[in-house]
Amino acid sequence: MRESVKLTFKILGTLALIMGSFMIPCVCAAVVYGELDCAKPFFTCSLLYICFGLIIKGLIKTKNVNLLTRQSYVIVILCWIFCVLLDMIPMYCTSQGYSLSTCLFESVSSITTTGCTSIDVNLLPKSMFLWRHLKIKFSSELIPMET
Repeated sequence: MRESVKLTFKILGTLALIMGSFMIPCVCAAVVYGELDCAKPFFTCSLLYICFGLIIKGLIKTKNVNLLTRQSYVIVILCWIFCVLLDMIPMYCTSQGYSLSTCLFESVSSITTTGCTSIDVNLLPKSMFLWRHLKIKFSSELIPMET
């Protein structure tokens, strides 16, 4: 496998590991506030993302890679798309009844830190509210450093 492809998968694995780790406080908040319909999706996604990240990081060994500018752009675009997809799954799996398009919009708006929303954030469960703010913090600080 080409080294640039290995590097791309290793970065995606790292992002999955970080996003899974960021869901752990949301699981705790959901349990503390009795929001068990939110705790299960957060716990399941967190476990899957952390396992995926650890497996990918453990399996793929990379050397120092000199990337072309075009390859760097592709990696950054893939990271943003990957984060959006990982981000929308917990919201979609809760029993709040959000449509796929609503979850996608909320995910894109929080990952890009626009602050736009199509739902009433005052009606969100506390664990979902925490997840929304952790995503904004995550995307504004960690994604640019990783890529």
